[in-house]
Amino acid sequence: MAGQERRDLFLKRRIGTLHVFLANASSRVNTFGQLIGCALLLDNKIIATQISLLNPHITENIHIAYDFAYARFSPGLLLDRYVL
Repeated sequence: MAGQERRDLFLKRRIGTLHVFLANASSRVNTFGQLIGCALLLDNKIIATQISLLNPHITENIHIAYDFAYARFSPGLLLDRYVL
């Protein structure tokens, strides 16, 4: 199995886990603050996403994901700095 195929299979398996996490997080968000999602786009393609929890005192990153093809440019970190 080629590297891209292994990565695609891994992501498909993780989607179920991520869905459960997001459903649980969003159902309890009012207890802790406001849930926001942001994306970094390049040529109309999402290269990084971030889910954060906001309350009056802090901003906490819950999840950052990025396209591995752009890893050397640190798109997750760029998005994080832009959001803050």
